[in-house]
Amino acid sequence: MENIIQQGSTPTHTFSTPYKKEEIQKIIITYFQNGRIICEKKDDDISVSDFSLLTKLTQEDTLLFDEKGDVKMQIKVKLKSGDVIPSNNMYAKVNEVLNKEVL
Repeated sequence: MENIIQQGSTPTHTFSTPYKKEEIQKIIITYFQNGRIICEKKDDDISVSDFSLLTKLTQEDTLLFDEKGDVKMQIKVKLKSGDVIPSNNMYAKVNEVLNKEVL
């Protein structure tokens, strides 16, 4: 199944992780496109539970994505043990919205 981000929408992204909540010290979820970081989610932007992370993008976030290129996503976790582990890159296509007004 292909991952798709619709411009101007407010999607919730859920990611699986091999870590329990109490093992995690810090998390950054990076959305990268066209050679630059478009947005990052961290701290209060991410809901953490055992083996799962949940974050929500805003309309403003998704309107920053260019429909002409894939978005690359990566999770970087710092564990309480001091280990820092980045995930493999994940990809999503972007669908254009015709009306770019934020509601």
